Amino acid sequence: MEKYRNRVNKLFPIAKELEIPISQMAIAWTLRLPEVSSSLMGASKPEHVISNAQASEVTLSREILEKIEETLKNS
Repeated sequence: MEKYRNRVNKLFPIAKELEIPISQMAIAWTLRLPEVSSSLMGASKPEHVISNAQASEVTLSREILEKIEETLKNS
């Protein structure tokens, strides 16, 4: 479990660079895949639903995708 927590923690600076919540970056990262037509997520507050929906407007550049992949691979 600690291994995964460390990976996620290393993704926070990338989301900060994009000036978006890590949740939006994660959703955008998932939705960019052609084989993914939807993403299921939970929300405990109306603001979470709005933030999650805004992730569909996030475009991750090749550079950012490479940073994410490298972070996940090397963690």
